[in-house]
Amino acid sequence: MRCNFEIAKRLDPDIFEIYTFCKEGKVGDLPKNIIPIITREGGAFRNFSVLPRMLDKKVNIVQTIGGSPSDFILSSLCKIKDPRIKQVVHTTFSTSRVDGGTLWNYLSGISMYKEADVIVAVSDYVKRSLKKYHSIESQVIYNGVDTEFFHPEPHHNERIRVLYVGRLQYFKRPLYITKLAKDFPQLDFSIYGDGPLKPKLEGVSHNLKNFTIHSFTPHEKLKHVYSNSDIFLFPSIFEGFSCSMLEAAASGLPIIASNAASMPEFIEHGREGFLFRNYEQAKKFLSYLIDDENTRKDFSNHARIKSLKFDWKVIATQYSNLYKRLVEEA
Repeated sequence: MRCNFEIAKRLDPDIFEIYTFCKEGKVGDLPKNIIPIITREGGAFRNFSVLPRMLDKKVNIVQTIGGSPSDFILSSLCKIKDPRIKQVVHTTFSTSRVDGGTLWNYLSGISMYKEADVIVAVSDYVKRSLKKYHSIESQVIYNGVDTEFFHPEPHHNERIRVLYVGRLQYFKRPLYITKLAKDFPQLDFSIYGDGPLKPKLEGVSHNLKNFTIHSFTPHEKLKHVYSNSDIFLFPSIFEGFSCSMLEAAASGLPIIASNAASMPEFIEHGREGFLFRNYEQAKKFLSYLIDDENTRKDFSNHARIKSLKFDWKVIATQYSNLYKRLVEEA
């Protein structure tokens, strides 16, 4: 998971030595304290041929992702090898099934939560969900953003550009974008993402001249997409803590988002943007923003300032303190 790597890159190399999984040929420039365990698949721990190499390492802490069966196997084997190892589970959702996961994802996630020494929830919303549905305690450390990489850039668009970045799934409600594009022909709307709703979005938008849809884009290009847009629209109703929302804020975009899940933990209504409960409110707030340039500028400044509190350096310090405490307790 990208966030775990962002944290690892910022941990003090004089204190921490990190083993991480990287796809062969895509290791890139790593800090000297990050030692890659090469897999053919990359991403999640899918290549079980690296298991012996991983288990050969002497580690104090294993951090895994809730709902990942392969991480569940790895953490269980590490614990069998050395019961003193501390287990940290990082989770974006209280259950992975809501994000299209299988029953095996769900059960492995719950098992990991039960066995973990610490569960890190990425928002208070996730923390409350874990407590409510599974009676599981956790602590909150939010997702972060690289505010040096994502930042505002001067630009001028003849027509206001409205942006959505994220998976194209029903609970994220990307169809709001096409509906708003029909209601606001004077604006330009763009979606960047992939997912099961992509064919439907392409179908309902084929006659819209002010709407474009793009596949997921490398971060190097995506940062310019953010900084050359004017408004970020995020109608999702289920988010652990959205990285794209953080990236948009760091890029200085005013945000119009659902008043649901974890969005109110970042967006204060009327400060970094607007929070809506239904389509009519979304339409009303968008209309207000396009007519009021001063409010757009105010929201933009507040969004950028708020994002600095979630810079990866700040988040990495919180993880560093957690790891040191766990080792002291061992």
